[in-house]
Amino acid sequence: MLTKPLYFSQVQLYMAYLDLEQCVFTALNKDTSELYFELIPFDSEAAQKYSDRAVQIIKACENGETVPCISNDPSIFKCKMCGFRNICRNDER
Repeated sequence: MLTKPLYFSQVQLYMAYLDLEQCVFTALNKDTSELYFELIPFDSEAAQKYSDRAVQIIKACENGETVPCISNDPSIFKCKMCGFRNICRNDER
């Protein structure tokens, strides 16, 4: 789960709003059809951090503001693939 922080944040938020103490994360290896299971405990601090971040982003959008870029290097993969690149970087590509 540490290799995919996005999944970790998602399950923490789901557990917070569904009032769960743990969940089973399941993934399928598309190459081998092997199933992977991991028991994930609820982390209230992490859930609060991700919830606060979501509220910050929503409020910024409502006020016509942008949040800081994830990197100063627009050539990194995450920036290249971002749907908001044109807003963040003033890039018309």
